[in-house]
Amino acid sequence: MPTTAVLDLMPPAPAITHAMARAEFRYSANLRLTGFTAPGALLATHHNGEPLTAEHGFPLRLVPFP
Repeated sequence: MPTTAVLDLMPPAPAITHAMARAEFRYSANLRLTGFTAPGALLATHHNGEPLTAEHGFPLRLVPFP
């Protein structure tokens, strides 16, 4: 799913410039909204037709573009 689909459902306020991604083990990343919404940025549930494994971000992996 393209990351823009999330923002279509929940548009950020006009002043927002970054998105925060959080994951297991208290990992977090602050991403520029332009990178989060870049063409090709997506939220993946599968890779090569197979569901993601825990080692690869199951159940959902953010694949941003700079």
